Amino acid sequence: MLRDGLPMYAYRFDGYWKDVGTKESLWQANMDLLDDLDLGFEGWHVLSRTAGRPPQYIAPNGRVKNSLITEGCEISGIVENSILSAGVIVDEGAIVKDSVIMENVHICENASVNYAIVDENTTICENVIIGEPMGENAKLTVVARDIIIDVRGGS
Repeated sequence: MLRDGLPMYAYRFDGYWKDVGTKESLWQANMDLLDDLDLGFEGWHVLSRTAGRPPQYIAPNGRVKNSLITEGCEISGIVENSILSAGVIVDEGAIVKDSVIMENVHICENASVNYAIVDENTTICENVIIGEPMGENAKLTVVARDIIIDVRGGS
């Protein structure tokens, strides 16, 4: 078969693939990484573009369970079942559960992020609650990039 005068080729792909055209499918694709996803690269290194940040730091009082934490992250709070991109800071007393947190997000003391996607360069200030715990009727919460969310007013 020709397209624009050039031959087209096809091959069978038996690996992992997911359409991430919706916010829910984007969240699910990230969560799939936590479910023993076999990428078929036994003995191979998976390389990606990095920002040359220091390694992640988990403070003595920080707790991480079933999560992927990227370089430059500082965890002093609780992170469970979540994906954290480079440069994310989770302060003491903060909780992140069932969420995808993009680059350079700061989750301040006593803030809570549940079942959410938080876009880059965002600050979730002290005592702010984002989303609701995952459950039968819970809806995925999406937070825009480049904003500050504060219970004291302002944005």
